[in-house]
Amino acid sequence: MKDFSTSIPALLSLLLSWMAAPAVYASDSGGYVSVPLTKSGYDYDSMSLITYNSDSRRSFRSIPKTENSTFGIPYNNNTSSVLYYYGNIKLGTPPQEFTVCFDTGSPYLWVPSVSCDTIGCIGHNTFDQSISSTFMAVSDNSSSNCRDEDCVEGVVKIEYGTGKVVIVPGTDTLYLGNMSVSTIGFGMAVLESNSFFGGFDGLFGMSYASLAKDPFTPPFYTLVDQSLLNSKQFTFVLTNDGGRVDFGTNTDDPVPTNNMAWLDVVQELYWSVELSGLNVGSKEVIKTNSKKSLAIIDTGTSAILMSEKQAATINSHIGASSDGSDIDCSVRNSGPDVYILLGDSKFALPPSQYVLSGGPGYPCMSAFQSGGSSTNWVIGLPFLVSRNATFDLASNRVGLSTIDQDEIGSSDDNGSASV
Repeated sequence: MKDFSTSIPALLSLLLSWMAAPAVYASDSGGYVSVPLTKSGYDYDSMSLITYNSDSRRSFRSIPKTENSTFGIPYNNNTSSVLYYYGNIKLGTPPQEFTVCFDTGSPYLWVPSVSCDTIGCIGHNTFDQSISSTFMAVSDNSSSNCRDEDCVEGVVKIEYGTGKVVIVPGTDTLYLGNMSVSTIGFGMAVLESNSFFGGFDGLFGMSYASLAKDPFTPPFYTLVDQSLLNSKQFTFVLTNDGGRVDFGTNTDDPVPTNNMAWLDVVQELYWSVELSGLNVGSKEVIKTNSKKSLAIIDTGTSAILMSEKQAATINSHIGASSDGSDIDCSVRNSGPDVYILLGDSKFALPPSQYVLSGGPGYPCMSAFQSGGSSTNWVIGLPFLVSRNATFDLASNRVGLSTIDQDEIGSSDDNGSASV
């Protein structure tokens, strides 16, 4: 166990400086809050690793194995290829700051606990409940150093593709941009697998509440329940330079809706929409039954995931190895456009988006990887980074901005065989 006795005074000194500033509450926010996002991982323009973050290796896939999910996401050992966007939040009184990945593919808000002594927690900001005057334990044992999901009421073990996290529940004040949210439920990670070393500190889950185990609720639901927002929507604006996530409707810098394609959510676990197939250029390569196949729109996954057979089929048409681990980097300038068919709409993905840098010493990679299933795809950042994506909890729909190559309501059936 670490000895934090010498570090706590220094931490308190830093946090006391934050206490001197006047608090900004939700009533000052205009009904929305916008959180800037920093990009880390591969750079589409230069095909090299971005230097925003000294270590981009906190690289677990975002789809957890829960009782409601039927597939897990395997880990690609080439961690240099991982792309993610992260932003800052604060928890507690006085506020303790963390970097988090805002993840539509999982339900939990969690950060490392000060009591975590596993390698995965090393080098991260950790939450110390003992110095927060607004922290409340969810159960009598919530301050335990428990490492077993069954030894404390409410403790949850989350299985990701790269390992596990064990979180202990609590509530405290969340500072999200200029918004203060009281009694937010969150998890303190007391165990993290070694693969979680480096990168951002924790996760800000934004899936449906039906994925979460008691006593946890996705934090967006708390913002809605406390009437802090002007709409039950959140929007990701992702670019090659960074981006932002808006909670509520940003009325000062609104996202255009005239070029938005709205897709109904068909399973209120993940943000999943109908998956109809995929074309490479004008050729239909994969056709699925849109009434039975789902595409999960996931801001926490750095690839586009499907069955191994489907990935191999797509990769053969774009010049990549069957597993997508190797593709000539020149393809990003000369390869065909790929079209992902969601519902009745066809969304373009140019080669500059699906050919990913593997980082120094690695070949370029295809964004099309195995890890989903033939009827459950995960549509991650290579697709989303060129679009605005609005997630509407009130109407259970996802809005995706369109670009010039997109065709809305045009996913035709030409009789090709399913894969």
